[in-house]
Amino acid sequence: MVVLGHTRWASVGVISEPNAHPLNSDELTRPSGSYVAAALNGDVDNHHDLRAEHALALPDEISTDAKVIPTLAARRLADGAPAGEAWLETVRRLEGSVAVAASLAGEPDRLHLALRGSGQALYVGLAEDAFVVASEPYGLVQETARYVRMDGEATQGQVLVLERDGAGTLAGMERRRYSGAALPLAAEEVAAAGITTRDIDRGGFPHFLVKEIFQAPGSLRKTLRGKVLPLPGGRLGVGLAPDTLPAEVVDALAAHRIRRVAVIGQGTAAVA
Repeated sequence: MVVLGHTRWASVGVISEPNAHPLNSDELTRPSGSYVAAALNGDVDNHHDLRAEHALALPDEISTDAKVIPTLAARRLADGAPAGEAWLETVRRLEGSVAVAASLAGEPDRLHLALRGSGQALYVGLAEDAFVVASEPYGLVQETARYVRMDGEATQGQVLVLERDGAGTLAGMERRRYSGAALPLAAEEVAAAGITTRDIDRGGFPHFLVKEIFQAPGSLRKTLRGKVLPLPGGRLGVGLAPDTLPAEVVDALAAHRIRRVAVIGQGTAAVA
């Protein structure tokens, strides 16, 4: 059995159910050559260009960049490309730093992975009769301490196919470079996690994600402590030190001399 899931909201597009991952290959006016579902971590910088270049007929309510991935893969499958080549040709078209996983209906016993760039990571855990894929070892250690880490930077991109036959072993993994050249796995690439489930303090919560959700209000309060101050009349005001917000910037904002503020380096957190 292959299960593909993701706890990520889109960092491109609004936060909505249609934009939640995984995304499928369905189009409005074109039958899919093969049903494909894919999940993305990272950003497809050229997704608008890909939509236009291939005239993808996508629903208006889906604005996330991830939608182009399964749709393009399904198009290549409809053209008769073998699954592995369709996947490789699809991820080659994606500009940006990406980690992607996809399940193709025509190959229910395989999971296709791709990684390029240094902004994301993919760890493939070798469990008993199973592969477990996560973005960091914390997501693996409940099932296994042994893993292989994909490298999307030194090799200019990798694709990896996980086979149900051979699950949990190197024999069930087929790795290639983005160029298509084979990149066999060696036994010495299997690493052991330096953490255990004891290092992941879930408290009384069944999952760490649930714990993070319930801790969010307290985290926000701690972040704002000392920066949001009470004012007379029950109002709140911002109190930032001059080295954080210089007086000349405050004066310029008050005088409306600054008309535009660009906030950078926040990623998905800024969207949320």
